[in-house]
Amino acid sequence: MGNTKEKNIELINNQIDKLKIDGLNIDAWKSSTIILLTRIFSDNYRGINEIESIQLKTGGINNTFWSNLETCKKQGEEILKSCIIELENFINESNVKSENKILELLTNPLFWLVIVTVSGGAYKLGYDNGVTKYEKEKIELRNQNDSLKSILISNRLKINLQSLFLKLKK
Repeated sequence: MGNTKEKNIELINNQIDKLKIDGLNIDAWKSSTIILLTRIFSDNYRGINEIESIQLKTGGINNTFWSNLETCKKQGEEILKSCIIELENFINESNVKSENKILELLTNPLFWLVIVTVSGGAYKLGYDNGVTKYEKEKIELRNQNDSLKSILISNRLKINLQSLFLKLKK
């Protein structure tokens, strides 16, 4: 079964805690957060786009250096808090992406459509080939039967002719 809500919230909170680390590489944090949100929600979850939109900007003039890293951290924290609120209030367990790929596959209607289509096609192909093979065998046996009938008739004619010839000789 997939992660529970509580486990997913714990994982998101871990990402929030990483934002408090000095010397944070915001791009690495964004990548790992996107991977996490994709696993929890899905590829098209809006929070992923929000995380992707966080842009670190730096600059400097003379000896003055500036960075919006703290703003990026705050933005990331707010996005992840919104994800937690969404998990807690709006998403039930069945809406969270499942970690169990087999269960996910078995509950996918497209999977069953493909299975039925492939099975039906395989059955039809086997049936057609089986009927064709049966028909070929049937025709072959009919030809052998006709051939044996011809031989039998020919032999009967020979026997009848021989017996008629013997009668005529007497």
